[in-house]
Amino acid sequence: MPKNKLGVKGVFIIIFILFTLLYIVYVHFWRKNKDEEIAYFYSHTVNGKISDESGSAGYTHVEINGSEKDYAFLPTDVTTEKHSFEGIINDSIFKPAYADTIILVKKNGNVLKYIFEH
Repeated sequence: MPKNKLGVKGVFIIIFILFTLLYIVYVHFWRKNKDEEIAYFYSHTVNGKISDESGSAGYTHVEINGSEKDYAFLPTDVTTEKHSFEGIINDSIFKPAYADTIILVKKNGNVLKYIFEH
């Protein structure tokens, strides 16, 4: 009876294929989650002071007025067209529901406008 030997090369190919498939599934669900977060942010009015701000993978996450809801969006500065967000804790943010522009009022009174992917 012939033996079916994968060998070391075959094992590495199978491991590579498995990791690739796991990565594709992970990215799919990560992107789906981000799309849902962005849709939620887009469809809601967001007004108040930033109580927490963080970023990951280009996305900005903010909490408003100490709420536990984390709003996620991918901001682009209207003036500079840079993908960055200058909001910090105690700055104010204003966005009507279904608007694609975010107004950030800094503690020093400067007003910045951002658009975001939706």
